[in-house]
Amino acid sequence: MARILAIDDDERILSVYRRLLSSDHEVTLAVGGQAAMDLLAEDNRYDLILCDVMMPCASGVEVYEHLQRVHPGLEHRLVFISGGWAQNHEPFMASVPNLKVPKPFDPAKLFSAIHTVLSRTPMPG
Repeated sequence: MARILAIDDDERILSVYRRLLSSDHEVTLAVGGQAAMDLLAEDNRYDLILCDVMMPCASGVEVYEHLQRVHPGLEHRLVFISGGWAQNHEPFMASVPNLKVPKPFDPAKLFSAIHTVLSRTPMPG
């Protein structure tokens, strides 16, 4: 059972993650990037992070950069989920090797991304 942090500013999307993943994994939900960074300050032992890109207050890019600075190595366990990247995020998204799953997401593609990250990357620390 993996520990998964799901980050999105849309609570309906978060409830979909819970419904799809909670039977096999321990799922923690964060409404927005800042809430996620606050949670990570208390506990950063996640096997996988699902993160929306476009969010108010703190974007997925900001969450990624926060992970690099404060929890090095954990950024490799992040999967970006988004309905599209704003033009100002395109160069960044092209520069990182993280998996990207488009919204609306196909559960099979989401499960495949989760399996890929969980099987290839050892836990940081």
